[in-house]
Amino acid sequence: MRQYKRKTERATQSQEVFELAASEVLENNCSIRKASKNFGLCHVSLYRYIKKKKNNESPKVGYVKPRQVFTEEEECKMSSYILKCAEIYFGLLPIEIRKLAYQCAVQLGAKNIPPSWHQNESAGPDWFQNFMRRNPHLSLRTPEATSLSRATSFNKTNVKAFFETYQRLLQRLCASQIWNIDETGVTTVQKPKKIVAARGQKQVGAITSAERGTLLSKKPKPNNVIMLSFPPHCSHNLQPMDVGVYGPLKNYVIRVQTAWMHNNPGKTMTIYDIPSIVKESLPLALNPANIMSGFKASGVWPLNVDIFQDSDFAPSYVTDRPDPIEQSERFLNESDNLSLNLENPELLDSAPELDISTTEIIRHIETENEPTPSCSGQKQFSPLKIRPLPKAPPRKTNANCRRKRKSAVLTDTPEKDALRMEHEENMKKKQKKDDKDKGKEKQKGKRKGIKSAKNKDGIKRVKKKILSSESESEDWHCLVCDEAYSNSKGDWVECIVCKMWAHVGCVTGDTISFVYINCDSDED
Repeated sequence: MRQYKRKTERATQSQEVFELAASEVLENNCSIRKASKNFGLCHVSLYRYIKKKKNNESPKVGYVKPRQVFTEEEECKMSSYILKCAEIYFGLLPIEIRKLAYQCAVQLGAKNIPPSWHQNESAGPDWFQNFMRRNPHLSLRTPEATSLSRATSFNKTNVKAFFETYQRLLQRLCASQIWNIDETGVTTVQKPKKIVAARGQKQVGAITSAERGTLLSKKPKPNNVIMLSFPPHCSHNLQPMDVGVYGPLKNYVIRVQTAWMHNNPGKTMTIYDIPSIVKESLPLALNPANIMSGFKASGVWPLNVDIFQDSDFAPSYVTDRPDPIEQSERFLNESDNLSLNLENPELLDSAPELDISTTEIIRHIETENEPTPSCSGQKQFSPLKIRPLPKAPPRKTNANCRRKRKSAVLTDTPEKDALRMEHEENMKKKQKKDDKDKGKEKQKGKRKGIKSAKNKDGIKRVKKKILSSESESEDWHCLVCDEAYSNSKGDWVECIVCKMWAHVGCVTGDTISFVYINCDSDED
């Protein structure tokens, strides 16, 4: 029976109670019936317990589970392995745990393996339910999607480099001079919060502005400050604003957006409504308590370089491996030490014994981080032998790869020069691409076949359409209503950014320097 309910209280007493009752009988000459009555035990069970003690056997209390495949210790190792997989963000599905259980049972040579396990090569669903019941610290959870860059970049090396640079800056700064600058986006489509509805209803809905929202963000720019950058993809733990302010801000924004939808039924929210929403939400999130908690939780102030535990770096376990550049530099340093000792024989007496074999040095560097094998030759059970934890292959060196970002003081001269050179290279590449595109446009001519002219008001309007072999197959469409030019009447206006066209009647605001709404958001 899958969910058997006990009808009696037999075999529920602990072994300590049996020990006390047995000592009362053996040492104080108390009768078995009287002792069992005093301690609330069955007299037959107490008699068998005392008999085994007299025969120098180790008596056990409770019902025996003859069909259990794994012992309590073996299941404890399996649960520890499952938790480790979840910590490194490579959690196991129930079907994978069932297959792992079968493989572990075969490796252990368990005698009580059910025949269905051999047929399906996995444990049954009943075993999995009972396993979860016997290990209440495990539960089925829906994981949150986490990008590989975020999981791998937040590691001990990057965090240590950031705090080392930050500590050097603190020697010339005080708490009132430390500022955190960050950006976040607010979309026109809010994520609905939980509402009260009928129990058992299959689907509960809430009105949003649209299916896909338009993102609005602002980028702050430093001015005459010492600018320390965070390591890439680590802002979720190191950025004070991200840790303590933006979470409450998004919650307040969603509340205000929901209220806006209720106050404006049938109306679509646009980016022009976002400033008033943020104006109402931002003061609620930017309070001293949230700001101070963000600085404290990230270890920025008060300074705490040990704010993060080993469990916080667990997701980076899979990609933690030696850097080939650092390994090569270390090899060169060791080679320099060898050559120094060979050129100066008098130093060999005081120096430790060194092997001048290059292959031995490389082998030592490669096997430095390998675990030391156990001294005992006994075969121990471990799920790691059956299913090792995932590990990324060694890093590859590529001279043409993009320069990796790291924590640095961007206002220092070396970093400024490097950023300036990188910016100049990017501008040259962009200029080459633009020149190439312009050359193609000149050869192709005016693709759409439309001429424009300015009227007295200075508005660019369509003058006429020239029919050609190319324009007969291609046609302009309005940016707003998507109506084809060949099917429309009236004046058109050109966007000064994307050089595309729209009806004058579809344009809101200034038509002299018309900028399409998507082009405006892209520029921001």
